[in-house]
Amino acid sequence: AAAWGVEQADKHRLVVMTDIGGDPDDEQSMVRFLLYSCDFDVEGFCTGFGHGHYQKTRPELIRKAVEAYSQVVDNLRKHRPDYPSAESLMALIKDGHNGEPHKVGAGMDSEASEWIIKVLERDDPRPVWFSIWGGPRELAQAIWKAGQTHSPEQYAQLKRRIRVHSIADQDQTAEWVKENHPDVFWIFSRDVFR
Repeated sequence: AAAWGVEQADKHRLVVMTDIGGDPDDEQSMVRFLLYSCDFDVEGFCTGFGHGHYQKTRPELIRKAVEAYSQVVDNLRKHRPDYPSAESLMALIKDGHNGEPHKVGAGMDSEASEWIIKVLERDDPRPVWFSIWGGPRELAQAIWKAGQTHSPEQYAQLKRRIRVHSIADQDQTAEWVKENHPDVFWIFSRDVFR
């Protein structure tokens, strides 16, 4: 990494949120993302729902992509030594809630939403970017839960760390965040297929 002038502290912290398995686009995007994973400080892969894909989250499809990555990472490191290990990426796969896709609140926590809180709590001055390829429910649940478990000052600090880039706000929790937490930084990309 030093040969490229890229220090870990200079990389953007990133959590990828995906409705992988609903249609092939996120499986393809995951393969492409892994080829660029050396450019980010990857802190999570969270499954969820989006655009009518509300049947079952598919974390095994992320694992499948990371397993394929494990077969080529040594070759990738010949070009950039700072590619993350497949083992470290595998540990970052967190499953979302397999219930109501548009609801946040009591009883709606998931492995993914709990992980997001831990990421935001880390002692790191850099903001955390959330690249949301599906719905933002897991992030919305994390925001709700943090509000229940943190002091107002801690809560405000956690929310200041959030940077969202959402592709089409693919569930109703995006509106919940925007209405109830207008202080959360949110970039919205309109879905051209609607």
